[in-house]
Amino acid sequence: HMGCSFVAGQGGAPGKCTNSPGVMSNREIRQLIKDQNITPILNETAMVKYFTYGGDSWIGYDDEETYALKQGL
Repeated sequence: HMGCSFVAGQGGAPGKCTNSPGVMSNREIRQLIKDQNITPILNETAMVKYFTYGGDSWIGYDDEETYALKQGL
């Protein structure tokens, strides 16, 4: 899980294309998951997935599964 090593007020490591701390495109997220063999965690209460990367960054995002959960409300 995420733990406590994250710095409040600072964005996560930037993606290769967006190159902006705290912002990643869905394509960058999918590529990061594939390249680093990441298993995202589903937060069913918030209906969002998240994972950690780069040692001190995390990202929350939506995909087909989380969109379906939200549409079912």
